[in-house]
Amino acid sequence: MVGEFLDTIVRLDPHGAEFERRVTEVGGIAEREIFATSEMSGRLLERPVRAMTTILGAKAPIARKLLELRRLVEELDPARHSLEAAKDWDRYQEGYAGGQARIEEITWSLGESRDRLLADNAGLGQEERALWTEMETLRQYAYLVRALDDGLERRIDGLAGSDPDRSRLLRQDVLFPVRQRLEAILTQLAVATQGYAALRIVEQNNHEVIRAIGTATTTTTAALRTAVMVSQAVAAQRLIREQLASIDAAAPRTGPAAGAPPDLAALRTAWDKVLATLDEIDAYTASARVAMELTVRELSGQVDRARTSADGVVSAPPPGASTLRI
Repeated sequence: MVGEFLDTIVRLDPHGAEFERRVTEVGGIAEREIFATSEMSGRLLERPVRAMTTILGAKAPIARKLLELRRLVEELDPARHSLEAAKDWDRYQEGYAGGQARIEEITWSLGESRDRLLADNAGLGQEERALWTEMETLRQYAYLVRALDDGLERRIDGLAGSDPDRSRLLRQDVLFPVRQRLEAILTQLAVATQGYAALRIVEQNNHEVIRAIGTATTTTTAALRTAVMVSQAVAAQRLIREQLASIDAAAPRTGPAAGAPPDLAALRTAWDKVLATLDEIDAYTASARVAMELTVRELSGQVDRARTSADGVVSAPPPGASTLRI
C-alpha cells in the first residue's frame, strides 16, 4: 500500500486535484479510531474518579459501612472488657446482643456492595476489550504511517538533485501532513494505553475491595459464631452450677472462676482477627487512593494533550494551503 501510494504521489502534478485528493487521504488515516478513542478518554477519566468517590473515598457507602463495622467491633472487643466476673459477662452479653443485629445488617449491606463491584468488573472487562481493539487498530495505522513517512523521505531525498522543486513541494505538502497524522495517531495511542492501564487499576482495586469485603464479613461472622458458642457455654456452665448448688450448697466450686466463660481466649482471638482484617483494608484503601490519584493526574494530562492534537487535526489547513501555514 505504501509503495503504491508513493509511486503515485511522486508522479502527480502538485497543483492538480488528484494530488490534493491523495494528500487528503493521508489526513483521513485512522480518523475513526482517533475520534473513537478521544470520546473514550472522557469515560476512562471518569472511571478512576468515580472509583475514588464511590469505593475508596472516606464518604463512600462501603467506607462508611466498614467504619461503622469497626466501631461496633471495637465496642464489643473482649479485650476492652473485664469478663472474669459473672456480672461483667452479663453486661458484655447485653451489649453484644444489642450490636449483633447491627453487625449482621452491615455485613449483609457489604455483601450487596460486593455484588455490585462484581457487576462493575464485568462492565470493565467489556470496556477493556473494546479499547484493546481500538489500540490494536491504532498500532497498525501507526506502523503504516511510519512506513509512509520513511519511504516518502527517501523518495524526497532522491529527487533533491534531479527535481529540487518537486522535492521541496513533496516535503512541504505531503511529508508535513504525514508526520502530523503520525503524531496524532501516536498521541491518541498513548492516551488509549494510559486509559487501558487506568481501567486495569480500577478493576484490580475492585478485586481487592471484593476480597477485603469477603474477608471482613467472613471473619466477622466467625467472630460472632464464636461469641454465640462462648455464650452458650457460659449458660450451660451456670445451669450445671445452679443444679449442683441446689443439691449441695456447700459443695466446693471447681474449674474457672464463677461466671467466667470457658475458652474466652478463643473469643478474643476471633475479635483480634476482625480488627486485623479491618486494619488491612484501611491500609490498602489508603495506598490505592494515592495510586488512583496519580493515575487520574497522568491520564488527565494525556487527555489534554490528545484533545489539543485532535483539535489541530480537525482545524488543519487543506493541503494546498499547508505551505503558507508553514
